[in-house]
Amino acid sequence: MAKQVSDEAVDFKIASGRYASQWLQWLDGNIWELVPGQDFTCSVRAFKAHCYYIARTYSTHIRTKVQDGLFYLQVNPPVVDPQPMQPSDPGPTP
Repeated sequence: MAKQVSDEAVDFKIASGRYASQWLQWLDGNIWELVPGQDFTCSVRAFKAHCYYIARTYSTHIRTKVQDGLFYLQVNPPVVDPQPMQPSDPGPTP
């Protein structure tokens, strides 16, 4: 049965401001190597889904790969002058 919990009980770091500043870097078109558990704390599968969400939000494409326990991502085309997203921001409207 579902139950309500406090904000402190859940680690929602994927949508936090901590990741917002990193995404501004990761959207530059370079290939980035991320360490699960260090650069993101959710599962690799959840982070990959979030990567595709971010790409759609910024109207770009993304490549991802997991190799030797590391997560790689690259956006193409790079996002020029990205504006930081707020956790509740649904992204730009077409």
